[in-house]
Amino acid sequence: MPPLVFLPGAGGRSSFWRPVADRLADLGPAHVLGWPGFGDVPADPTVDSLAALYRWLLERLPNEPSHVIAQSMGGVLAARLAMGSTLAEVMSSARPPIFFKREDNFKRQLALWTETRLRAELERIAQAELHTKLTGLPAETICREAMLAVARTARSLAKWDEPPTRR
Repeated sequence: MPPLVFLPGAGGRSSFWRPVADRLADLGPAHVLGWPGFGDVPADPTVDSLAALYRWLLERLPNEPSHVIAQSMGGVLAARLAMGSTLAEVMSSARPPIFFKREDNFKRQLALWTETRLRAELERIAQAELHTKLTGLPAETICREAMLAVARTARSLAKWDEPPTRR
């Protein structure tokens, strides 16, 4: 069975996922990671950005295909890992599975969301998460604004993809 890799959110502690990993032990070996400088993971002076954290993560992943389970900022890094996958790999590994009648729509949507666009929106979400922890502003407001911005991007992409209307 493929290993399970658990990535925490911005809080960075591996203890977040430990109870879940223990309950899923029969599904494969678990790699419960924490971020450097949090919990029991020593600080790493080379990790000074999200890009550096991504490189740090790549060095610690199993050398075989894995199932990645992530929360919050860990999800941002997991999405970046998935960007290296082919369309067929993404579609076959989606959980829940993509309903066969919606596969064409799913493929069309994936074609609209280029890697550059996805990176920009993931960065927007990561920044929103950071603002909820650092600014003291209401987290719900920050999250709503970020999600509305993502929705506006999605709507503008959908408009470009619509066939012309007949009059």
